[in-house]
Amino acid sequence: MKDHLIALLEAVRLARLELECHRDPQCRAREEWTIARLSALLESADVNRAMKALVPDEGSPSIVPEVRGTQVQPIKLMNH
Repeated sequence: MKDHLIALLEAVRLARLELECHRDPQCRAREEWTIARLSALLESADVNRAMKALVPDEGSPSIVPEVRGTQVQPIKLMNH
């Protein structure tokens, strides 16, 4: 279990660094690059194994709220 927590904490730490780089005018990573890096970090085999071990019956929660009888449209992000 300790190894699973370490894998998740490391993924969060690296994801935060990627977001800092995206916001930093000196680094200023493109949105596509940042999303690709975040996907690689958060969807890695280590993170998937850790999630499966720590929360075996849970899938990833949707970020779109569930509303019965109404379709919710995802928010489109503005390009800068």
